[in-house]
Amino acid sequence: MKHFENRPLAMKHLMFTGLLLAAMNVVGAAETVLDFESGALGEWMPTWEEKGVTCGLAWKPTESKAEGSLTFFPYIGTENQGILAAMAEEPIPLEVRFPAPVAKVTATCWGHTGSAARLEAFAADGTLLDTAFVPRVPQRTDPAQRMPQFELAVAAVGIAYVRFSGPRTGEYLAVDELRFE
Repeated sequence: MKHFENRPLAMKHLMFTGLLLAAMNVVGAAETVLDFESGALGEWMPTWEEKGVTCGLAWKPTESKAEGSLTFFPYIGTENQGILAAMAEEPIPLEVRFPAPVAKVTATCWGHTGSAARLEAFAADGTLLDTAFVPRVPQRTDPAQRMPQFELAVAAVGIAYVRFSGPRTGEYLAVDELRFE
């Protein structure tokens, strides 16, 4: 760094700080966030897409003649809404496919009291890469409280898609926000 030798120390620090901030901005820009607020509340649909990410069911219903669908559900007590599989009688995982492989996925969720929650990360060839599991979603401690939220996170090289599962027949798991990089 010969060209810095004649500059005052303060100038070197200023330039270093600028480079550091620029690098941090590039790293921070890599994260993409889906908040599902643009989805049509209460409408049933087979798939939904935003920012190149496609959400749908992991497979077609096998126990019902009903069309497989997902929907958006309000997070009561807030302005937020979440996405979930709308198959109450046949629990089918919600599948989220990314436009390019990602390395980390974090989901903020809420769900049916007593229900389990699982997030699985897969490679493009279907290989299971990582799993996050909660045996019971957090419960309210007072009926006046809204449903507590919790996070599930997976990390691996080459995540092509993730699946959300865990609820039994009649239960639900809603994803309020999905962050990935």
